[in-house]
Amino acid sequence: MKKVIIPMIIASAIYANSAETNTTKVQMSPIISKGVSAIKMLGGELKKNLKAKFKEDKSGLKAVNFCATRAVAITAEVQKKLPKGVTVRRVASKYRNEANKPDSIDAKVLEQFQKEIDNKTFVKKPEVVDVNGTKRVYVPILVSKACIKCHGQNIDPKIANVIKKYYPNDKATGFKVGDLRGAMVAEIKDSPKK
Repeated sequence: MKKVIIPMIIASAIYANSAETNTTKVQMSPIISKGVSAIKMLGGELKKNLKAKFKEDKSGLKAVNFCATRAVAITAEVQKKLPKGVTVRRVASKYRNEANKPDSIDAKVLEQFQKEIDNKTFVKKPEVVDVNGTKRVYVPILVSKACIKCHGQNIDPKIANVIKKYYPNDKATGFKVGDLRGAMVAEIKDSPKK
């Protein structure tokens, strides 16, 4: 279970910092608002912890160890605070953890984000998809400078060893700043109608 939530933690935590700026400019529906709120809640908690680890050790080694050993517990704590019927997860085409492998719907959304980036029509905003009564709110995660320490092209060998230890089948490297890393997904189950 440790490996279920860990990938994309740094990227998603960084997203939480910019989510408000990038989403409040658009009129948000209650579903989008609820999804973005859940994403910010998890991302904010992870970001706070990651910033502390980067402050202790600028190499990123403490941060990658944190992700591998503590992120699941923090995610579970945040999940308990979310409203009933709301969950948050991450997906990526180039995933670090098998648990973040996209299903067919996730893959289509990620492909659409990538197509928009390639066509230079991309605007970082939530995307909503209805899946059998559950609304999925997708928010793209773009690679930032901090992400490169663990997801870039020239990863420090000490960090690479930690990644290999926890994720022997890692696919989440080779990124450049601005690349699509994946998405955070808030799933919101429809309330039964009376």
